[in-house]
Amino acid sequence: MNQAAALMLLAAILSNALVVANKDTSTGYENTVQQPVHTVEAIRTTESDPQAAEKVELLAHLVSAEAKSEPYEGQVAVAAVVLNRVEEGFGANIEEVIYAEGQFQPVGNGAIDNEPVDSAYDAARDALNGKDPTNGAVYFANMDIAEHHPNPNAVKTAKIGDHTFFK
Repeated sequence: MNQAAALMLLAAILSNALVVANKDTSTGYENTVQQPVHTVEAIRTTESDPQAAEKVELLAHLVSAEAKSEPYEGQVAVAAVVLNRVEEGFGANIEEVIYAEGQFQPVGNGAIDNEPVDSAYDAARDALNGKDPTNGAVYFANMDIAEHHPNPNAVKTAKIGDHTFFK
């Protein structure tokens, strides 16, 4: 069995396990508290996803524009922030989060349209496959040069390269 087939089989098994885990065995009804797991799973995977290439491409453009001079872990962290924002309801999908008015400077200044560096593609894939070095952050800033600082009640979750991450 090749690696792709094995990963698809594993994804199917895990998907079925999530369905079973979301059933309340005493009543047979779905446990709505567990329901967001499905949403997270749909966002955080590139396996068996017909839109995976588009997700990687868009994330790579943002990662490159925001963090191409940052260490690789910092590039993954920027992509993870976008995915965390989707999970937290900042937008219904990656595109809505990235293009929300006033959220990412590269969208406003056009830098998001530049060709991404190669490492940005790898960072996007790693984040989509579950890597999150930010510990769930939904904001980041280079505090030395940022024009806008996060909410003072935001909790610092990580500092990677020049970026500080918050939730």
